[in-house]
Amino acid sequence: MTRRMTAEDPIEKEIELPLRSAEFISDCGCFSLASGFAEAAAKIEGLTGADHS
Repeated sequence: MTRRMTAEDPIEKEIELPLRSAEFISDCGCFSLASGFAEAAAKIEGLTGADHS
């Protein structure tokens, strides 16, 4: 079975960046994590034209 090459989804990458896969998130780091998700949400809202504030 061959794998089909697909383009990388920039939104998926933005959502995954705050998670920093396999890295421990300390209590203080949760603010950075939440901020990263807020930034990703803002980018998604800009693309979709939706406002969920």
